[in-house]
Amino acid sequence: MIVYWFSQDSNITPPVCVAAYAGAAIAGSDPWITGWTSFKYAKLLYVVPILMAFTPSILFQAKTANITMPELEGDIPFASVMKVNVKDGDHYNEGDVVAVLLVDDQPVEVRAEREGDVTHISKGNGSMVSAGDILILGEQMATPHMIISSFVSATLGTIAFSALTMMFWVRKTTIFEWLLLAAGTILLYTPGLVTDLSGLVIVGCVWFLQHRKNKRDELTLATA
Repeated sequence: MIVYWFSQDSNITPPVCVAAYAGAAIAGSDPWITGWTSFKYAKLLYVVPILMAFTPSILFQAKTANITMPELEGDIPFASVMKVNVKDGDHYNEGDVVAVLLVDDQPVEVRAEREGDVTHISKGNGSMVSAGDILILGEQMATPHMIISSFVSATLGTIAFSALTMMFWVRKTTIFEWLLLAAGTILLYTPGLVTDLSGLVIVGCVWFLQHRKNKRDELTLATA
């Protein structure tokens, strides 16, 4: 989906932008200017595939929750799997001990960094593993809460991103306001109640600052 989406963006991306050139021919406008204008107004289309990659729940897809072999201390090149505590289809929570490794004759527990469901055991009992190897393939199913959170974050982030890239919210943004909008956009695009609320507060502060400036300018004109 990501590759397909980016391939279609080529229709409005200079120097290809076939659709933009076709529109320029119909409108009788300059093709090069039309191409860059289409790129400017459609820049949000380049963000959507990134959202697909980092928040797959926006596509109702599960998120990868693989468990990998941790880095080994010292010069030990590999370890062996003593025991795998889960099997295909099992659910594990953050912090659960999912496997025990034998490292330099010492048992080492491997804990899950996030919750998920086991889809496949890549390294079973007795397997030799090295740092970075995938021990267990897992995924985190897209729950209704995750899907709603992703859509809310995408919607709010899109509004903030538009103000950021156009450098205009309720008036032209200053450098300081632009930096605040950039931070708010990143937070809003990150699904989660805390990040969404933090981003809303930052973007709301920018709106308040600009709204107050507009009121002050109106008052100045009225008294001039």
